[in-house]
Amino acid sequence: PAPRIDREKTALLLAELARHLEDDDTQAARVLESFKEHGAVPQTREDLAELEKCIRRYDFEGGLTIVGRIANALALPLQQ
Repeated sequence: PAPRIDREKTALLLAELARHLEDDDTQAARVLESFKEHGAVPQTREDLAELEKCIRRYDFEGGLTIVGRIANALALPLQQ
């Protein structure tokens, strides 16, 4: 069976991550670590690795695209 996640907390972390990326804020890396501890599931593993690379390269726009893909994969709204 797929791991269960707290959908509300996961959605909040994704929204926080998106806000930091929109602001070109490197705090996105800290939020990503929290997300990986809390909301990482097998279907998002590749996207999370790519997102981490984007943040390290300061590619915040690319990171936002990946956050959207993760939200879609988890069927979560990306509320700001």
